[in-house]
Amino acid sequence: MSFALRSTLIGTTHVRRDQLKWRRPLISALVTAALTAACIAVGDPKLAFPIAVGAWFAGIADTGEVIGDHWRSMSWTTLWVSMGALVGGLTSEIGNFELLTVAALALVCGFAGALGPRGALNGLLMLVVYAVFAGAPTSDRGAVQIGLVVVLGGVVQIAVAVVPTLVRHPRALRRTRPRADGILGRLRAHTAKDDMFLRHGARLAVAMVAATAVANATSWPHEYWIPMTVAWMTRPDRDGTATRVVERTIGTLAGILAAAVLIDGLDRGPYALVIIIGSGVFVSLVFLQANYALAVVGLTTTVIALFTLLGEPVSGTAPYRVAATLAAGVITVLASFLWPVRARDSA
Repeated sequence: MSFALRSTLIGTTHVRRDQLKWRRPLISALVTAALTAACIAVGDPKLAFPIAVGAWFAGIADTGEVIGDHWRSMSWTTLWVSMGALVGGLTSEIGNFELLTVAALALVCGFAGALGPRGALNGLLMLVVYAVFAGAPTSDRGAVQIGLVVVLGGVVQIAVAVVPTLVRHPRALRRTRPRADGILGRLRAHTAKDDMFLRHGARLAVAMVAATAVANATSWPHEYWIPMTVAWMTRPDRDGTATRVVERTIGTLAGILAAAVLIDGLDRGPYALVIIIGSGVFVSLVFLQANYALAVVGLTTTVIALFTLLGEPVSGTAPYRVAATLAAGVITVLASFLWPVRARDSA
């Protein structure tokens, strides 16, 4: 076994205990589950997916921020994610012209890493949400309405995170961040043709176009799974991409198995699915920084449970999800050889 492969496998199984977060992920999971249950209670489970995505992804921005910073990060994440849902919904029925949108959006989202870690995270989440809503419309409502529902989920999550602090320590929310260079200044610093983030955006655009074209050609159930997985897997550097492909593949396969056992093997009434959704969100957020493969188990279980809530059985789509994950891994690895990042660039 090569050193690189051994290091990748070790990294996949290692849990970084100092990165484990519990309190905020638990709150985010409870909020997401409560919003999902509310959609069921009012007789409109189709809204559960967009509102849960808004709350869940806003929670991602709340796991590692200090009080006073987290509400700003959550707000920006909610904005980016809702825009991804809006654009995805608007372009879901435009045929091959969708490939142009995919290319442009992937280039922008990949280059967003030039703004820093939060820019990279928001670009990733926006592209993931775009892929889902472009390939798997979940409601008869229009794209604008769905985007607003995503915003609502994020706003509720932000309110739950902010209001207790506002009551107890109102000054903590006015914490001043160190002044950073302006957005345009940070972007201009990464416009050289051999820049890591510019090349990442170009590779991501190629990979997403290829993934979308393959998904459209196969007409598999949940065709969004291929481009969505490519968006999650692709990293600015080749080594990081290889590790992410292994982690994502292992986590997805384990998540599909867990979903099959929990959903098809047990009573999967709507409120039982709410418990599974909340648990999946909790696992995904707890291990997001500590072990990505375990986080993907929670992520996969949550997504499958949300679609099961819409009446789509696990057993009927599991083989396609496995095949789509493997196809996405191949596309991602092949794309990583385009314009590779040299060691000096990633230093």
